[in-house]
Amino acid sequence: EVELKSQETPVQVAVTWEEGNYNPQQPGNYTLSGELNLPEGMENPQNLKAEIVVKVTEGPDENSEIISVRAFEEVEAAVGTAFENLPLPGTAEVELKSQETPVQVAVTWEKGNYNPQQAGKYTLSGELNLPEGMTNPQNLKAQITVNVKKTGQTVVTPPAVTEEPVRVGAAYTVGQFRFKVTSTGKKTVAVTGSKNKSMKKIRVPSTVKIKGKTYKVTEVGASAYKNCKRAKSVTIGSNVRVIKKNAFYGCTKVTKVVLGSKKLKQIDSKAFYKCKALKSITIKSTVLKKVGSKAFTGTSKKLVVKVPKKKKAAYKKLLKNKGLSKNAKIK
Repeated sequence: EVELKSQETPVQVAVTWEEGNYNPQQPGNYTLSGELNLPEGMENPQNLKAEIVVKVTEGPDENSEIISVRAFEEVEAAVGTAFENLPLPGTAEVELKSQETPVQVAVTWEKGNYNPQQAGKYTLSGELNLPEGMTNPQNLKAQITVNVKKTGQTVVTPPAVTEEPVRVGAAYTVGQFRFKVTSTGKKTVAVTGSKNKSMKKIRVPSTVKIKGKTYKVTEVGASAYKNCKRAKSVTIGSNVRVIKKNAFYGCTKVTKVVLGSKKLKQIDSKAFYKCKALKSITIKSTVLKKVGSKAFTGTSKKLVVKVPKKKKAAYKKLLKNKGLSKNAKIK
């Protein structure tokens, strides 16, 4: 909002913010300056700039590191209970270095020295099945004690836990990424964004585990990674079929994009708009049918688009007038 010499009422003017000394990894207050984008007929003889203070608070680590696994209560079983029939939980609660709230992680239990014919207590270990973006540098495992009792001893059966079913449209956060379920029958999801806007490498996974089941990541949602100013590269997983509008809009430092999915059929409007440093795109799909308007507007004049050899002519036609510079090359 600026005040003009010629009128009392302030007016709105677009601003282009400058990065300055902003450091997303360092908590503190940063004063940013912004260049005023003047409409025709407006002057700025004093070269005034907009200013704003950005407060960076402590946030999650780039990789969520597991620091502990919560203990389980002892479970009981009768002599003769096969390992496969033990009432073992499917998930473990873990604590992360980057956040206070514990999260659930799927567990694969190991039989170890368990003997269903011998009464006694057995300590079983479980391998943690980590979602993408979560790390376990200490190689921690889940542990549970199974008390096998002889016939005649009272066996306490733990109450069944009713888990909320996965529904279409439901949102889940796994590791650093956010997902929305698009189909429960086909088990597909769209990636809708990330908790970490300062990531340097954007890697859209091929699959993700939600409540112990594997879902295919078939879509990059609208504006999912918009204005990820720190990212330098983008890699798309093998199951992605659609990249929605504005998905990577304004990722100004991205120089390389690998669209690794051979199933990619559609890139919507402004998907890579204003990715001004983008110099290399690799398209591996041979079934790309639709590219939206201005999908590549504002990309580098030195951009090289690598496509499957047999689709070169077709993709040249498909990509025409979609924002590529006249100097861009399609190979």
